[in-house]
Amino acid sequence: ATGQGFEPAPLLRRQDDLIRAASRHGSLLSGRPLYLKTEQYDTLLMNWSTKIVFLLTLLVLLLLFLPKNGAGSGPAPVSAISLVTTIAVGGQPADIALNDATNRIYTANGDGTVSAIDGNTNTVVATISVGANPAGIAANASANLVYVANRTDMTVSVIDGGTNMVTATVILSFAPYGVAVDSSRNRVYVAGRESNLVAVIDGSTNTVVASVAVENGPLGLAADETRNRIYVTNFYGNTVTVLDGGTNTVGAAITVGRNPWAVAVNGRTSRVYVANSADHTLSVIDGDTNAPAATVSVGLGPFGVAVNERTNLVFVANWSSNAVSVVDGQTNEVVATQTAGAKPRGVAANDSTNRIYVTNQVDDTVSVVDGTPPPKKLYLPLVIRQAN
Repeated sequence: ATGQGFEPAPLLRRQDDLIRAASRHGSLLSGRPLYLKTEQYDTLLMNWSTKIVFLLTLLVLLLLFLPKNGAGSGPAPVSAISLVTTIAVGGQPADIALNDATNRIYTANGDGTVSAIDGNTNTVVATISVGANPAGIAANASANLVYVANRTDMTVSVIDGGTNMVTATVILSFAPYGVAVDSSRNRVYVAGRESNLVAVIDGSTNTVVASVAVENGPLGLAADETRNRIYVTNFYGNTVTVLDGGTNTVGAAITVGRNPWAVAVNGRTSRVYVANSADHTLSVIDGDTNAPAATVSVGLGPFGVAVNERTNLVFVANWSSNAVSVVDGQTNEVVATQTAGAKPRGVAANDSTNRIYVTNQVDDTVSVVDGTPPPKKLYLPLVIRQAN
């Protein structure tokens, strides 16, 4: 072969040039194509040994630049969102809350009880009697307290998460629905749909320190502890009211979909998500500008919404379609749909374990879902350019 003008050394030099070109252009890291002139490509693939070296080179580069399991901030991905188990709880569970510090999950049940679930074993460890017709529930992870809005009693029950005992009862002037907690400031916010009021409770004294008038039909609440804002869905007004947590004053009123029910905040991305129960959509709000950013079509009758801030996934409980829509917070697209029980109502996400908990109001259960995101696809473009 040497006598016919083919030498091994030039071929090897061309392969070295290929590796250096890939590193220089950053093709695998930046996503830019790797360009080869036609004459170089023909020479490079002129025999089987060179083909093998070429393929092995690409394989080595892939192994070098592909992310390793455990290299990122989150756990290793699995193939898809999936159901883990189903837990029987009290009658007609509505809302749900999570204490991620203790890995305890709490459901507000229409039969006047709260079910406390151990997230490690997926078993009910306590059933706690509260007021009549509890509608909303929230947990303060810092204080290990749980707050339950009892609609018929017009009260809020305070539960000690360590003893599973009711330690206080806060009397309100209206029938409460949704409840949210700002754990860093020890404030509890309770919405009264028929009174158009939001009550502010001091968690250290269990007393109402303010009542704020909002728009028509306040129902769901979420606290952005980073920016000290509270977002309130107005069921009849088709808006979201933004409260200043420092002054307890009303700020912006943001138009969303029809009959907004629940709201959730991603503090890392400053995105606010609103489940609109009547038009089957999820409104996405830019928390920095209070402007609508997107509208995502989800399942039928979305009542609950929760965010995993680590994976940037949003989980929507769809009452009428008995399913949970999984929305990618980066692209605002539905990336998966997971079947739940009968009439899913509330949803909570544990960022640490990637577990999602969904109350099914008709069959008296909680669905436990593995919320680990599927792996991202990697594309390596190779473009052949004609020689000049």
